[in-house]
Amino acid sequence: MLKRQSEIEIYVRDSPPERLVAWMELVVGPLAPAKDARAATVYSSRIWPVVVRPGIEGGPFVGVCFNSSDSPWATDVDCARQACMELGYVVRCCPGQHYPGVPWWASDQFLEIAGGVEQIVTWECAEQGATEDGGRDTGLS
Repeated sequence: MLKRQSEIEIYVRDSPPERLVAWMELVVGPLAPAKDARAATVYSSRIWPVVVRPGIEGGPFVGVCFNSSDSPWATDVDCARQACMELGYVVRCCPGQHYPGVPWWASDQFLEIAGGVEQIVTWECAEQGATEDGGRDTGLS
């Protein structure tokens, strides 16, 4: 059995912001007006904050983070699968427990889901996105 994650994070490619927000509201319910916090937008929901960061690694991906262990999904992969299916865009996430062959410390290895096809891809992190210990700094802390 997969362990429930305390935070769910996915990256959606090329989604218009209004479509992404509409999907998030379908999934988690109404979102309170957004608050801009540095490079992210934070939405309040009835249960937890939802953080949205456009332009991940200077590219076309939008990061979405659900900051609660009470999310509708147990893992990032569960959320990414649903987002890809319902939005119709390419979605990336950390492969985590679903892909035990990918070491947890391989911070450049991501699961990419497109059109129902899942594959592990290398996502080169920009220098400004790397932390001193080699991990990714998503700016969501």
